[in-house]
Amino acid sequence: MSVRSIKLRIRSLKNRVVRQAYRSLLLVIACWLIRGGFVNAQTGPGGIGNSSSNILWLKADAITGLNNGQSVQIWPDESGNGNDVSQSTSSRRPIYYTNVLNGFPVVNFSSYDRHYLNGSLGGDLSAPFTILAVTRFNTNYYYSYSYAINIGNGNVRSNVSISREDDYSSYYCWTGGSGYSYEFYDGPENSLPTGSTNIINAVHTSTGSHQLFLNGITQAISPPSIGSLNCSATINVGRKWDGSSGSNYMEGNISEIIIYNRQLNIAERFIVENYLASKYGLSISASGHDFYKYDATHYYDVAGIGMEDASNSNVEAMSSKILQIGSASSLDNGDYLLFGHQNGSISAWTNLNTPST
Repeated sequence: MSVRSIKLRIRSLKNRVVRQAYRSLLLVIACWLIRGGFVNAQTGPGGIGNSSSNILWLKADAITGLNNGQSVQIWPDESGNGNDVSQSTSSRRPIYYTNVLNGFPVVNFSSYDRHYLNGSLGGDLSAPFTILAVTRFNTNYYYSYSYAINIGNGNVRSNVSISREDDYSSYYCWTGGSGYSYEFYDGPENSLPTGSTNIINAVHTSTGSHQLFLNGITQAISPPSIGSLNCSATINVGRKWDGSSGSNYMEGNISEIIIYNRQLNIAERFIVENYLASKYGLSISASGHDFYKYDATHYYDVAGIGMEDASNSNVEAMSSKILQIGSASSLDNGDYLLFGHQNGSISAWTNLNTPST
């Protein structure tokens, strides 16, 4: 019988808090087994947010019923909002490949075949919001632009995307329409070479500024001059909003896309980036906030709590609907507690290295 074990990485927590955390964890496990769940839990990626704030969560490992090399008709939304994306035309469907990235599958898009999926968020997306994508861009067949995700209809300040420009080997966030009526913010030239998988994080604030992060490292922060965005609900995964030519389609793999209808605070962003980095075996060590050290074995459903300062914290998290930490107290600035599992069976439990008091 395979037994699921849970590893915790506790950074800079005092002994008293460590003992308190372990006692809380054991109590939570008991409560879960007895009650069968929690109400209003933070069940989003990394234990950040729930269906109210995490409005889209596409992850390739949530796709079921497909074998390696088969086409993807529907990519289910795991946020709880039912915002699935799909493709009715069989020749335009992307391809599902198993065991590509740290044992996880990917969805592969071809710009030559003009693969894409589309859907709706169910309502307009207004700033502030946060978009994260785990992508591998390859050189576009038309040597131009590859769009991982586009939200909106192309009108100025009604459209946003995460994409890559081949000419400058950089990524950018498109926020406008056609001709000269567009605005965008891009990363440094040669910041995004082809053939590597990265965590791209685009933040659009309520003041109109834009923040870009690559593997946790700040790439660009714009002044609050572009104005607030209000995007229509249309989603395109793998192409630009109009899809008028092959140059507007994705070339490469997408592993996961996450959208929040708010700006994550610093601690929340750090935790979600640790969740993605651990899951896919990606390095965020250069960012200075790689807090989880059990990536080699317990990289499934990493979640956590933590605090940067009084305005940037997360004090409740649930991992895989099994383990929840809530009402955390005695956190100091720089304190984080992250936990994950090794994907074993949950039919039996073992306790190892628990403190005596």
